Amino acid sequence: MVLLKLLSFTIVSYLGYHYCSTLFENDRFFSHLSTLEREMTFRTEAGFYYMFYKTIVEAPSFLEGWKLLVNDSGTEAPSHINTLQRFNVYPEVMLGGLFRVFRNVVTSLDMMSYFKECYGIDRGDGMGQVQSCVGAGDLSVFYVNCIFALFGLQTGISFLMGCHLSDNILGGILATSAFFFNYGECTRVQWIPPLRESFSCPFILLQILLVSLMLKSGHSKVRKVSLVLATICCALPCSSVSLYSSPKHYPCSDHMHSHFLTKINSHLS
Repeated sequence: MVLLKLLSFTIVSYLGYHYCSTLFENDRFFSHLSTLEREMTFRTEAGFYYMFYKTIVEAPSFLEGWKLLVNDSGTEAPSHINTLQRFNVYPEVMLGGLFRVFRNVVTSLDMMSYFKECYGIDRGDGMGQVQSCVGAGDLSVFYVNCIFALFGLQTGISFLMGCHLSDNILGGILATSAFFFNYGECTRVQWIPPLRESFSCPFILLQILLVSLMLKSGHSKVRKVSLVLATICCALPCSSVSLYSSPKHYPCSDHMHSHFLTKINSHLS
């Protein structure tokens, strides 16, 4: 049963990733846009957050990019601000550092051609071609794909939560089906990937799931508190909303679990 749940979790996570990326591609035609046009698709605050990711990637070194964010003179010119303290841009810092590592490793192995392919896009009569690159080697494609992968993880966690609360894999299927049937109300990641909720929601759901598992298993309070603190530390750098939502998960999960067991016992009796 455990292997079946893990296999189902993997399949559901991939379906969530593929479905989200397909919706985004169908809406923006992202793979056929030039680099400048891709950056223009990140409107309003999405472009604002993407700018910090690009700063980390294009800096001479990761440390130089970090210094540019700590002593930022462009966001609120002429004032100098610490961007890391003012805004929740730690996800962009981590993704920027991850892309730099990925690019350096792939380049050193002379395998960039496997991860990045560039070609010309014909724009019609009287218009010149533009170059478009696809694959994980492109900084904007890498950025959105990491966000979609997190969303796939969020979908898989929803499946596991349904399995846990119902003690049946059918509960996970029902939870996942409800998630997809109400897709437009559950997320906006397919339209605006760089939003803070795209990074924080998977960790918040994971926190609720793990706390529920600990409550059911009856481990010591020290272990429960350690688990809550660990998941809070993952969620807090992603969104300021996590500061207000995380402390509520522990009592809410306790209440949900107790209410669920009461209903099951009443049906059995």
